[in-house]
Amino acid sequence: MGLSSSQARLLNLTARMHQIEYKAAKLEAQKLQMANESRQVYEEYLNALDMTKVQMKTINNTGAISYIDATYNNLIAAGYKIDFIDPSYKPSDLAAPRFITPITPAVTPGGAIAINSVDDLRNIESNPSGNYILMTDLDLSGIDWVPITNFSGTLNGNGHVIRNLTVNTTGNAGLFAELEEASISNLGIENADVTSSAGCAGILAGFDTGFQGGTFSNCYVTGNVHGCGDAWLIGAGGLFGSIDHGREGIIENCYVNANISTDSGDYCGTFWGRGLDSRDSIINSYYVDNGSIITDNDSEVCGSQIVTPSEFDELVPVTSNGTGIDYKNSTEWLTNMITAGAIIISKPDSKGNFFETSVATDTGLQEVSDETLLRKAEAKYEADMRKINMKDRKYDTDLAALDTERNAIKSEMETLKTVAKDNVERTFKLFS
Repeated sequence: MGLSSSQARLLNLTARMHQIEYKAAKLEAQKLQMANESRQVYEEYLNALDMTKVQMKTINNTGAISYIDATYNNLIAAGYKIDFIDPSYKPSDLAAPRFITPITPAVTPGGAIAINSVDDLRNIESNPSGNYILMTDLDLSGIDWVPITNFSGTLNGNGHVIRNLTVNTTGNAGLFAELEEASISNLGIENADVTSSAGCAGILAGFDTGFQGGTFSNCYVTGNVHGCGDAWLIGAGGLFGSIDHGREGIIENCYVNANISTDSGDYCGTFWGRGLDSRDSIINSYYVDNGSIITDNDSEVCGSQIVTPSEFDELVPVTSNGTGIDYKNSTEWLTNMITAGAIIISKPDSKGNFFETSVATDTGLQEVSDETLLRKAEAKYEADMRKINMKDRKYDTDLAALDTERNAIKSEMETLKTVAKDNVERTFKLFS
């Protein structure tokens, strides 16, 4: 026997009521989440109210005293000395990594072999054809680095930097001794000192070889390179000492800012010193000319665009990696370092002897509220709260609409139940 129209309608209304209850519960959960977000936004604002910055007293030529925002640079210029409690806090040149192509470092390896330490970097040699990603900056200070031999894999520097590479060997010298059709990207090597007394010398690798040339993108190197030797293939260059491919490799969005020198009769160049049977294709890459290529033989400019330091600063700003800070001129960075207890500030006495001082005890320094950060925090708080309030009002409107529909359904269901009851009673009387 089929359902009556009123029974069918009652079933439909019951199903709709369940849907309404589910949507209402979901909206209530979203409102609770919005309350949590609102609380978080407010806490961030309260934290901003406590933000301060360090200022330094200055006296102009009329004797007037004023305060300027303190930075590493202007404290040093004023005669202060800054020491880092943990050397890892100190970037090699107090500047952020400067990649030509902006990059935000990945936080997970994504299937590649993660390099998290110097030992991990060293272990590349056990699997030279592997796929690697650098997950942190590395400092090789105090290590006489033995170049990794015959690397043919891929290395994604992930926007990180290897600092203070020191190599002094009789063979091919660099982070790698030899590369063979390798691919290296997004890697910075800073403050390197690479010397070979009888091989090829380059900061990235002594010798780049293989039938198919390698691919090198968004990398940079800084430091010193020196090569010497009598063999005809010996060279010294910023990236590689010498290269030899069956087909040309690619160097793209890379730069070299290094002092490069060789002994008499040796080859010296910007990206590589000696190109044998091939050259690499160079795209949007630069050599920063400090007058620092010294050789008695012909140098190879390698097709790189040679620029002065000031031209380079315009082409590749300090913050070009998209996340970096110009530490030398950042008041926020200096204040954070002081607050964290990461640096010691000293100043000279009348005899030139330095003694430790602090913002609290030095009359030439003061800590004040950071009005700039406060204004930014206020604007962010207002913008975030506007979004939260708009969503909250939308949720309230949707809940009100559901409540109206719920009440209408309840009323109709009561009516249908009454009608059904009346029908049953009439039927019962008819057959009784």
